[in-house]
Amino acid sequence: IVKKENGLYKIIDNDNKKEIVSDKYTSIQFTENTKEFFVTNSLGQVGIINLNGTTKIEPIYESISVLDKQSDLYLIQKDKKLLIIKKIQV
Repeated sequence: IVKKENGLYKIIDNDNKKEIVSDKYTSIQFTENTKEFFVTNSLGQVGIINLNGTTKIEPIYESISVLDKQSDLYLIQKDKKLLIIKKIQV
């Protein structure tokens, strides 16, 4: 995870220095237990990106937390409502 001069973050593969995700997020946090990146955009919306840089959950939610990694269940908050979603691996 690299912070650019413009204050935004991007993700670079350390092995071949290839950019995985461009600098468009105000925050990126890697979660070791799920091996995913939780990203926040300039509107404060949260989403999830996998190790390949593919968007797993669009950054349109107020918050996201992992309920059960093996079942791929997430607790999300949108419009002040809590929902449980299941993401199918692609």
